This record gives sequence, C-alpha cells and structure tokens, in this order.
Amino acid sequence: MSVVRQASPDPLRNLIASRMSIPYPSYENRVGAERHAAYSLAQGEAAWRAATGGFALIESNRPVAAAAWRQLPWDSGMFGFPAGRLEMLVSTGSYPEARLRAPQVLASVVSDCARQGIRHLTARVDPRDYAALHTLQAAGFELIDGIQTFTLPVAGEISRQFPAGTRLFESADLDAVVEIGRTSFIYDRFHNDPFLPKATSDYLHGVWTENCCLGKAADAVIVTEREGRIAGYATVKVDAAAKQGLGISIATIILVATAGWARRSGCARDVTLGTLAWCAREQAESVEVGTQISNVPAGRAYEARGFRISGVSLTLRKVFT
Repeated sequence: MSVVRQASPDPLRNLIASRMSIPYPSYENRVGAERHAAYSLAQGEAAWRAATGGFALIESNRPVAAAAWRQLPWDSGMFGFPAGRLEMLVSTGSYPEARLRAPQVLASVVSDCARQGIRHLTARVDPRDYAALHTLQAAGFELIDGIQTFTLPVAGEISRQFPAGTRLFESADLDAVVEIGRTSFIYDRFHNDPFLPKATSDYLHGVWTENCCLGKAADAVIVTEREGRIAGYATVKVDAAAKQGLGISIATIILVATAGWARRSGCARDVTLGTLAWCAREQAESVEVGTQISNVPAGRAYEARGFRISGVSLTLRKVFT
C-alpha cells in the first residue's frame, strides 16, 4: 500500500467519477444517466489536471482513494495570504474502508499545502458523503457554511418583462452597485468564517460585485431603483460547459443584494424576477440559485417564485498556523 502523486487522471477514472461534488445532480433524469456521467467525469478529469497537487492510494496496483487540491489566486489576493480548495476526496469500499483509506490521501494533500505555504483550505462536500465529511473533520477541517441549491425550469409562462423600476446595469451605476455589494452580505461563507476579518469579507464582495459589473464574473447584472436611487442588484451567468456537455443552457444567479435603507421593499423579488426575464430572453432552459441553509427567508422567497430545492452542500475549511 502506498500513496503516490498521480500525473494523469486516466487510472483514476472510476474514483474521479464519484468525487465529493457531482455537478448538477438533479439533471440526471433529464439528460440521461449516461450523458450525465460522461459530463461529470469530464469535469472531474479537468479538475484533476488543473490541480496544484493530486495523490492516489494504491493497493495491489489499483488506486482505491484519491485527493486533489488547487491554489486559488483570486481568494489569495483577497485574503492577503495563500488560499486553496480541496477539489476531491474519494475512496472506494464501504464506510469503514473509506475511513481507513481517505485519511491517507488527505494527509498528503495537507502536507503538500503546508509545504507550499497555504494558510486556508476549503472543501465542499455532499452531506451524504459521511466518509469524506468525517475524514475532513478528523483532519481539523471545521464547518463554516451550508448551501441549499434551488432550480427553476424556464417555462413559457416566465415573463420577459422587467418589473417596474428594474433594468439592466449601466456603467453609471457602478459605484452605487459596488457599495451595496460591499456592505450588504452577512450570511455567506466568508462572513461565517471567524478566521477572516469582516473588513476582508466586505471588501471581497465589493470586488466580486465590480467584476460582475465589468463582465468578468457574470453575463448580466440587473438593478432595481427606489426613489431614484439604486436599491439592489442581482448577477447572473450561463454555464457554457454545461451547455456543451449536457446540452442544456443553465443560468445561475450568483449574487443578490439590497441596500440597507431599501430592505423589505421588494428589491430582492424584483431583481430576481429581472434575472428570470433576462434568462427567458437569452433562452436559458433552467435557472439555479444557492442560498445559505441558515437564510430561511431567502429559501422561502425562492420557493414562492417556483424554485424547488435540488441539492445541499456543506463547506468546511482548515486553517494552517
């Protein structure tokens, strides 16, 4: 039995196909199990090739567990120190077997991160993957966030008209929109992480919002006004890889925020409806949005607009001292 650094994903195809986070699990019935599995494998192989470090546990010349991580340049720049993400942690066998195997490849990842100066490593896990979840917790990863994902088919009854006072972002809106982004988020994984200062998390959301407005992180930004002022916004992006791999145009609502002075005035509703109108115009076939498990009002609001929950994930992180 040995842990080796793997250069090629080919020997790990079966492991990679069952990694921690399978993309768009709710679409399997819609596109067929074979096509969905092929897309998932292709995404996993791409993640493995892009990894900063990947390790496999070999038993009898057969890989039985694998783990890979990737450094995150953007997060590192925002945090002011090197940060990374665990891309996969998978193991064959029953739960007891996985609990023996997975820690060995995870230990290699942790050692590799430490050697390269990583100070903050995140992992997103399906809550049903108890072997991965318990392995991460035993290695010092702490739970900081839970995300519930909602999905809505873009059917013919969705209006292509923006609500009154709601429109596409214009360049003159930039300062106001960025200020809302910098001051309005409290439930996200960055603000939930006690290792990250609030000022860092606020600044990060301001930059993220600006990148969306500039077309770097989103395909469209929808804004709404109250009393002649920008009161809220939402950003949306179409997944080009899913369109090619699954044959479905899937749009994701990335950020939704309302200025403090405009809360409880229907801004979130209006910009959400605005994103749906944009998706209908762009012929997206499905819309996804995620919100924190703890943000019960947001979840109820999405369900009231026809979204249905399609997945849950947990985010954990390890701090290197």
